[in-house]
Amino acid sequence: MLWAFSIPRLKAFSLEGLSAAETIPQMQTDMNPFPKSLQRVFELIGFAATQRLVEKAGGTRVFIPKYPDSTSVLTDLIGLDAAKALAQEYGHDKIEIPRCAKLLSSVRNERIRSLRAEGWTLRALALEFGMTERAISMILKT
Repeated sequence: MLWAFSIPRLKAFSLEGLSAAETIPQMQTDMNPFPKSLQRVFELIGFAATQRLVEKAGGTRVFIPKYPDSTSVLTDLIGLDAAKALAQEYGHDKIEIPRCAKLLSSVRNERIRSLRAEGWTLRALALEFGMTERAISMILKT
């Protein structure tokens, strides 16, 4: 017998759309929270674009075209203005983007705590962040 049931579609956690104040609590956004290997990138393109780059391409090498346009992969990742800023310094080269797992998980955990304080249930948080309720509980205990 075949059982039919629906599984809610899980949404991967993303920092996109959050302001810097929401993503890096108690930290001034002009400070560089990224590892040393990304400091120059942060200086060139700012917090939001660097964050998107880490989220979408962390752990890989990204090709920086000499003359980015609206069709380049880099432009899709961080926007045309940021791509042009990177191209001025790194054009026609590849840069390694670290995963920044500790930074992203601490930001995610702060966001979970914040949403819980707003009244979100464990189940809603688990579904929102693609985690188990037990994992959410462990984060909230720390």
